[in-house]
Amino acid sequence: MRAFLIAGALAAGGCLDYDALSRGAIDLAGAELSAAGDLASGDLSTSGDLAGADFAGADFAGVDLASADLASRDLAAPPDLASTDLALGPVCGAAPATCALAGLAFCEDFESATGLAGKWQSPQIIVNNTGTLGIESGTSCRGGDALHVTTQGGGNVASILSLPFSTSGSVFARAYVFVTAASESELFSVWTSGNDRVGFGVHGGQWTSLWDGAAVASTASPAFATGAWKCVELETQPGASGQVNVWIDDLPVAALGFSHANITQPNRIQLGLTPSTTQGAGDVRFDELAVDTAYVPCSR
Repeated sequence: MRAFLIAGALAAGGCLDYDALSRGAIDLAGAELSAAGDLASGDLSTSGDLAGADFAGADFAGVDLASADLASRDLAAPPDLASTDLALGPVCGAAPATCALAGLAFCEDFESATGLAGKWQSPQIIVNNTGTLGIESGTSCRGGDALHVTTQGGGNVASILSLPFSTSGSVFARAYVFVTAASESELFSVWTSGNDRVGFGVHGGQWTSLWDGAAVASTASPAFATGAWKCVELETQPGASGQVNVWIDDLPVAALGFSHANITQPNRIQLGLTPSTTQGAGDVRFDELAVDTAYVPCSR
């Protein structure tokens, strides 16, 4: 009978009276948009779909914008979007040279044989004729030259280059390092006004943090490897409860960080090969050293 009435209505007026047909029963506004059944309950509610699973639990609030992606790594500083995501690790070759940018406390690109004159203290080979130290071409990260340091090894021999600087507060020292051979060696260090030094190097075949030449913390991850440029950054925070932090290829290495009482103001950088115990023959290159009071990304 109802089908007959609907057909008659269509034939007579060409349209339907929805209110007349529904007779107050559940219609679009009732069942389809109500809390009981469809769009309002399943699609936009907290139980199932768009508002529940897609926006609250799994996607934007949970993984994409909270813990893994933008909030934790991409927008955190340091490292930031440019260094971690778009240019992980050393940026060699055609990348903009760090030292061409303004605002750093100090920067050295080791370009040309006169690059050390007037800035660095005289290179030291300890003991005489046990190593070499100078600017060379051939193996560099940026530009055509790099600092090349060697030592014949031993417990009391070193090849070092140092430079005083003046800053206040925390100091970040970033360098590109290319190790051909090194064992039990401090590669570079930051000295303080109290004549202590925070060092970074190799001990037992692992990357190692040092305090006054003695190993404090080592890690097998990331693995120490020769024959490749690595971007290493050392932060020294002075204070009664001082702190040291380390990044390798723009990634923080918590295992190499440590705290130390009464770290005085950093005021000198040292590069080279200094034995932490008895080192073997060493061969290392440095490029694009930057010193600043803020983190210096590898991509800079």
